[in-house]
Amino acid sequence: MSTVVILTVVSAVLAGLVAGVFLAFSTFVMQGLARPAAPIGVAAMQGINAAAPHPLFMLPLFGGPVVGVVAAVAALAGDGDVADAWVVGGAVAGLVPAAVTVAFHVPRNLALDRVDPRSDDAPAAWARYLREWVAGNHLRTLGGVVAAVAFTVALVA
Repeated sequence: MSTVVILTVVSAVLAGLVAGVFLAFSTFVMQGLARPAAPIGVAAMQGINAAAPHPLFMLPLFGGPVVGVVAAVAALAGDGDVADAWVVGGAVAGLVPAAVTVAFHVPRNLALDRVDPRSDDAPAAWARYLREWVAGNHLRTLGGVVAAVAFTVALVA
């Protein structure tokens, strides 16, 4: 098995892991957190945000795009073991979840961390956070899915 194939398989798996995590948040985690009163949802999300920078989550989220770019470079320089354009497309799509996380979600998470769950402002802050965060999370999910599919197609095309 060539290095390009191995890198592409690893990229597909990591992109799929990222897509799965974000799909879970978009489809039921955030809706579950929205059900109780704002103080409970805010406090729970603050706890999730504190726990999220875990190596087993950071590796796929930020390492996956690095592996994807390396796979794309290797594919373009390689011997044709994979469909180059699909690997490049996967690498580009694989950057989306990390970029949206850094540019869009981290600032919102930091702002939510400053909210006192018991304050009078908490319900409005929580409603705004939920609306914005979930909308952006759909984009992260889509980026991961597109990357995983592109890398997989690259291996079988």
